[in-house]
Parts: sequence; C-alpha cells; structure tokens
Amino acid sequence: ESRLCSVTFSVGDRIFPEDLEKALALSGMRTEAYFFDSDLTQELNFPYTVSRDVTLYVQPRPIKDIVTVTFWADGIQIDSAEVSYGGSLEKLPDIPQKEGFDATWDTLDFSNLTQELAVTAVYTRRVLNVTFVADGQTVATRQVSYGSTLTDIPAVPEKEGHTGEWNISDFSGIKQDLTVNAVYTAKTMTVTFVADGQTVATRQVSYGSPLTDIPAVPEKEGHTGEWNETDFSEIKQNLTVDAVYTANTLTVTFVADGQTVATRQVSYGSPLTDIPAVPEKVGHTGAWSVTDFSEIKQDLTVDAVYTANTMTVTFVADGQTVATRQVSYGSPLTDIPAV
Repeated sequence: ESRLCSVTFSVGDRIFPEDLEKALALSGMRTEAYFFDSDLTQELNFPYTVSRDVTLYVQPRPIKDIVTVTFWADGIQIDSAEVSYGGSLEKLPDIPQKEGFDATWDTLDFSNLTQELAVTAVYTRRVLNVTFVADGQTVATRQVSYGSTLTDIPAVPEKEGHTGEWNISDFSGIKQDLTVNAVYTAKTMTVTFVADGQTVATRQVSYGSPLTDIPAVPEKEGHTGEWNETDFSEIKQNLTVDAVYTANTLTVTFVADGQTVATRQVSYGSPLTDIPAVPEKVGHTGAWSVTDFSEIKQDLTVDAVYTANTMTVTFVADGQTVATRQVSYGSPLTDIPAV
C-alpha cells in the first residue's frame, strides 16, 4: 500500500530520514525507504538537497507491528486474536450457537491484515420445511421461520369413503423440519334389512369392507324368502336390502276310488279354479271331499265321495200298485211285501 505524505521544505534545505519520519509518525506509521515514483522503484538517497517541489511515496508499516482482531456476538466480545502486521488469521473462533439461527462472521477475508479489525457474528433466522404427505405422496410443502407459527395449512386431500385429518394439529412454535401425514378413517356404512316394510335388522361396516354377519330372511308362511342383494363383499354406500318373498307352489291331488285322477298346482294363498269333474260311477252320485278352494295354503289330497243312488221297487197287482220299497243302488231288498 503506497501512501502520500505531505511535508514542506525550502529550496536548498538538506533533509534526512528523521525529518520525514516525523510526518509518518503522526499517523502511527513508519517506513524503511522513500521513493520518487508510485511503483516504488526510484529510491530517494539521503541526505537530499531540496531543489524543487517533490512528491515522495512510501510503503508504510505501523509503528506497532501487531494487529488485533476482536470477535463479537450479540454485543459481547467473545474472543480476540493478534496477528503480525500484513499477516493472515488462519483459525477463527467458533460462532456461539443461537437456537433456530444460522450464523456467519461478517468478515470472511482475514489475509493481509494491516489494521485493527472488529468482526461481528451475523445471525439469520433458520427457514424450516413442513412437508404434507397423503398416501405416500407429497401434496404440499410450506416454509416457516424457526419458532414461528404456520398458518397456511393445506386441506387434507379427499379420499372416497374416508374422513381425513393431519396427524399434527398444532403448528405453533415450529422448531424443526416436519413431515405431516394424512390419517384416513373409513366411514361407517349402514346396511338396513327390511321385510314387508319393516326393518328387521341393521348392520354397520367400514367403507370398502365386506359384511359377513348377514341376518336370516324372516320366515313367511307359505313363502320362500331371499334378500334382493347377494353380494356383500365390498360395501361402499349405505344400503337398504329388501326381503323378496316367492309364494310356494302347492299341489292339489284329486283321487277317486284310490286312483289319482288329476293334479293341480297353485301358489300359496291363491284360489284353485280349475276343479276337475268327479269321475262318474254307475249308480252313484259323486262329490269332492273339499269344496272350498278359495285360498290354498297347503298341499291337498281331495277324495271323491260317492253316494249310492236310491232305487225304488214298485209292487203291482191287477194293475194296482200295492207297495213300494226303496233301496240303495246295488243293495238287496229284504222287505218284500206279501202278494
């Protein structure tokens, strides 16, 4: 470093090194030589007789050969180091840690030290990352200063059949990077079983799960019942399941003299209208043993009931009826009148 120093002498004065050293000493500096040029190549030789105005250049050194470097943090001196003039400071003291802050010294170049130096710790509040994850996928990231409150909380992504919430709910005073996970809870589905307009059972099952506890269809006289839903392997909505009843088919068998002469089928509770005729039987009048076919509720065997016709035997003498007798068809007449 060259430095200009102004000293006034009269023409003809002879000057010696000590005459110039007084001027340098006023600024706390000294030098080994004086030069006519700023490149410090044309050295002045003493004694020198002043013949004109002249500008001299020097490579000054401090009178004190030691440079002191002090280190400060939050207004408190934490360390100091002494370095030879023009030397370098190789080892820096550690910056005191401050929770939630990154720190660096405000001076980074400690080479060629030629003057006292005060170095101050600069603290920058640390920026933290909050990562929001749902089903293994990052859905949002937020940044927040250390110790601050995160207010811009993203909504939990929707998931069919589930309610969701973040596993962390308190975002005040954040002091570390966070990974926040969505926690999903399957909704509860209700399956209602109805028979003839009446609720007979309800079951609850988590969304997407199978329902295994299927109630029996209530019995209904003369009917076979089943539920109108048969696949309960993956319930994804509230369901109403109805009992569907099918009337049983009943058989009506018509028998005459031990022989089946006709069969008819009819739904439970329905009337039978297609009644076959009773087979004829000589000398008899026939009728079925059942006459009410308006509401069939069981299998039936209907028998032909035959009643023998009544025969009249008339006894005549000289053209005059003298007696009559009645007897069932095919039966003997025993009450014979006298002639």
